[in-house]
Amino acid sequence: MNILIVLRNIYKNKDLFDNEEYLSKSDHNIITEALKIKDKYDVKIKTVLLGEDVIENDKTLKESLAMGVDKSYLINSKDLDLTDQKQSALVLKKFIEKYEKDLDLILFGRLAYTGDSVHIATLLAEILDIKRVMYSKEFHFKDEKIEIIKKIDNNTDYKYKLDKPLVIQSIRDKDLVRYPTIEDIINAYSKKEIEKIDIDDLISKIDENDLVLYRNIALEEDLNKDLVDLTDKSDLDSAKNLVEVLRKLSN
Repeated sequence: MNILIVLRNIYKNKDLFDNEEYLSKSDHNIITEALKIKDKYDVKIKTVLLGEDVIENDKTLKESLAMGVDKSYLINSKDLDLTDQKQSALVLKKFIEKYEKDLDLILFGRLAYTGDSVHIATLLAEILDIKRVMYSKEFHFKDEKIEIIKKIDNNTDYKYKLDKPLVIQSIRDKDLVRYPTIEDIINAYSKKEIEKIDIDDLISKIDENDLVLYRNIALEEDLNKDLVDLTDKSDLDSAKNLVEVLRKLSN
C-alpha cells in the first residue's frame, strides 16, 4: 500500500490547536495513524509539503522522516499563492501524476494554509476523480478496505468501509503518542534525503488554461440574488436545509 500525507507548514503561522513550531499535532496524529497501518502491513509512506526552500520546511519534513516516514518531498512553490486552494490542488495533482501515480491513500490533517483543509482535500479528490472522506475521526486498514469512523454531528459517529484509492481528511483531536526510534532518527538525519521539486517542473506541463499562478478574483457585480443561510445547530440539520432548498429549486 502506498500512502501520501500532505503536510501543512506552520513555522510562519502556528497551529491554532497547539504550540508546535514545525510539525503540527494534527499532522503528527495522521502520520501516526498511517504508521499504525505500516506496523501490520507492507506500506510505503511519503510526505509532501508545498512551500519555499528554506531550513524551516526542511525541519518539518525531517520531523516526519524521524517518525518513520519512508520519503519526503518539498515542492518549492515560492511563486504560488498557497491560500488559493484550487491552484494548490492542481499542483498536487500534477505532482502525484508525475511522482506518485500508484497511491492508495492521500491524507490531510485538519488544517491547510487557509485554515480548514476540507476545501483543498475535496478539490484534490474531485480533480483526481477518487472517493473522499472529510472529517474522519479515525481510520484503519481492515479486510483490504479502509475502515473509517466519521463524525456526523456532535452526538453521532458512523463507521463504514471503503475501497482504495481514497482521500481522507482527519480531524482526530486526541493526541496519538508515538516516539521516534533511534534508528528512524539516525536515518532521517543521515541517510534519508528530502527530494526537492521546483514548481516550474510541474506547471510547465500544465496548460495555461488549467493553472494560472496570478489571477484577479472579484465579486460578481450582480448582487440581486437571494442569500440563504444553510447553517444550523448540527451538520445533519444543515444538510437537511440544503436538501429543502434543492427540492424547492427543482419544483
